This record gives sequence, C-alpha cells and structure tokens, in this order.
Amino acid sequence: MKKLLLLSFVFLIALVVIPKNTNAAKTDSTMVARELSNDPLVDGIYDAVWNEVPYTSVHNLKVNNALSASDFDVKFKIGWKINMVYVLIEVIDDKIVIDPGFANYLQDYTMIIFDFIKDKGDFADKNSFWYRSNADASKIDGRYNGSWTAPESGVIVGAGKINGGYLMEYSIDSYSFGVIDDLAVGQRIGFDLETGDNDDQAVAQRTSQYFWSTTSTGNDYATPLGQVGYVTLTGLNTSVKSLSNQSLNIFPNPTKEMFRLNCNASLVEIYSLTGSKVKSFSNVKTNTLMSVNNISGIYLLKVYEENGNVTTKRLVVK
Repeated sequence: MKKLLLLSFVFLIALVVIPKNTNAAKTDSTMVARELSNDPLVDGIYDAVWNEVPYTSVHNLKVNNALSASDFDVKFKIGWKINMVYVLIEVIDDKIVIDPGFANYLQDYTMIIFDFIKDKGDFADKNSFWYRSNADASKIDGRYNGSWTAPESGVIVGAGKINGGYLMEYSIDSYSFGVIDDLAVGQRIGFDLETGDNDDQAVAQRTSQYFWSTTSTGNDYATPLGQVGYVTLTGLNTSVKSLSNQSLNIFPNPTKEMFRLNCNASLVEIYSLTGSKVKSFSNVKTNTLMSVNNISGIYLLKVYEENGNVTTKRLVVK
C-alpha cells in the first residue's frame, strides 16, 4: 500500500513539473534551396527553370472567422543563384479579394521573412526583414532595419493569375541586406512564409492564414525571428541542367558597353529583374557585338538560338 501511494505521489509531481505541450505547430522547419541554372523572371509567370526545384507545403494553419479553410491551399519553392534568392508561391483559392482600401493583412496576401545573418533575433538590423504583398502586387508593405518602409531596393515581387488561384514570385538581393560575399553551398538562412485569405469581398477580414514555420497569433510583424525556420543552400542539380545552358556563353560578363554570344540567335532580349524588356536584337550571329552602353545593373538575357533552344542567363552591366 505504501509503495502504491509513493508511486501515485511521484506521478502527480511529474504532472506538475513536466509542462504539457499544448502547441503542436512546428517551429523547427528546415528545407534546402537548390542552386538554379538560370534566373527566373520575377513576373508571376511560372518559368521552366522552376522545374529544377520541388514544391514544399506549408504546415501551420490558423483559422480566424472562416467556417472552413478547405478552399485555400499553399505550396512554394525556393532557389538561389550567386547573390539572389528566389521564392515562388502558388496559392489555390476560389475567392481572391484585392481591395486597395483594405490593409494588406486584411485581404489576400503573401509574405516572406528573411534573416540572412542570425544575430539580434529581431527586425532591427540590416540583414533581416519581412516583405508583404497583396495578391496582385498592387499594395506592398514591410519592415526593415527598424522601419516600416518596405526594403524595395532589395526585393522585387511579381504576381499573376493561375487556374483556381494566383502565383507570386519574389527575388531577394542578398547584397542589399549586409551579405558581403556571394551566397555559397552550405549557407544557412533564416526563413518563413505566411499567406492570408479573405473570403468576403465586402469586409476587411483575415479569415485564415497559412504559415511555414512560425506560430504567430496574428501579430506577424512582431513575431520574433527565433520562430523562423531555416533554408540550407545546396548546389546545382546537374541532372536537370539543359545542354543549351551549358554551351551558351556570354562574354564579357560583367560588361560595360558591349557583349557577344558564342552562338547564332534569331532573337536576343534583355529584361530587367521585374520582367520589363529593355532591349532586343534580331538575327544575331556568333561573336556579333551588342551594345548596352545606356543601361546598368543586373538583367536577364533571353536567347532564342537558331537550333530552337531558348535559354535565359544573367547579364551584369557595370
């Protein structure tokens, strides 16, 4: 009898001392981001280069006022190249609410959270930020370096409609956030993703949210970066790298005024990272010089080779 009482007492102590985990949401999310063979255009249109990266699902859901969140689903991809990180988000939703009169978080939106260098654990430094856009990228906000000004010089967003929902793309220039060197295989970056859904066009309300890692209770802007997940950069998957991309070369690259290709092309187009075409050249022969003396920055070169291959590569103009 005494032994039974002693065991009961120990069991009661264990119930008091050992805290019960009432929150089943994951906060230790990890994944890999593959190096891309080409830079995608950030225009809300699914480029073929995204086939090199598998989809990842979000796994934390919060429903506020909606009776059901079954109409809303989210998956995403992350890739990188040199100093750029790219995020593609596919949202399936039968009602997409876009209203310039609503705050971003009270209409359909996506949001990315990055922490390139884990130090202060908040959004008060230059290497961490969050950036949020409504579903057509017409309204953007964010927090960066202790300010509510979105880091527009370092992040570009594109949005587009797809069957049953919408697609969003983000490009993040790591140089803009205190990363001095190029990104490298094995590097680990703090990351989270959030999406919001409004099911009532007439009312500003966030009926449901999906998160990849955080367990935010709605104050997403104040969520400590200690709840972000982590993305580890991996190398190029050569099994999906096209032969055209391996053989096509641009030189010099970077360039100041002129560049040329090592192939014949029926058409060469130069795009900004936002998807705007800034230059084009027709019937280009091998080693033909093409002028870029009136532009500067990072661009995407789309080459339509005479053999039928279409390849996109990065062109840096100093």
